[in-house]
Order: sequence, then C-alpha cells, then structure tokens
Amino acid sequence: IYAAMFIPTSFEALYALLSDKAPLLGERRRPYFVVFAALQALATLFLSQASSKTSALVWSILLGAANSGTTAVANGCVADV
Repeated sequence: IYAAMFIPTSFEALYALLSDKAPLLGERRRPYFVVFAALQALATLFLSQASSKTSALVWSILLGAANSGTTAVANGCVADV
C-alpha cells in the first residue's frame, strides 16, 4: 500500500501544466493548492478509517495524487519568484 502512494508522482508535471494553463476562479495556483490540500486532508482522514485493503489502497493513491499536486503547485510558485 505504501508504494501505491507514489504512483501519481509520475503525473506531477501534468499537475504543474494544468495549474499554469487552466486558471480556476481567475487565479493560476491558489485554487489548485487549496483543492489539493483539501484532498490530502480528506484522503488522510478516510485512510485512517479504512476497513479493507482495497479501500486503503484507493485512499493511498488519492493521497499520493493530492500530495504530488500540492508539490507541483508549490514548485510553480517558487519558479515564479
């Protein structure tokens, strides 16, 4: 299950491109950062309550995707400075 969290890391460049090219609510990065942070919080909460290996795997992958998205958006903010 731990290794499955890192599968979405391969899509990190896609998250960065999405936040650059498709602004939400008129802003490029802030809404994506909020969405990915909220997904991280929800995935962590539901992962802690997972009752089966399958649900734990799903929440682990979602947590990895949200983590990669947050990292990509944060790296984009640093690159803008």
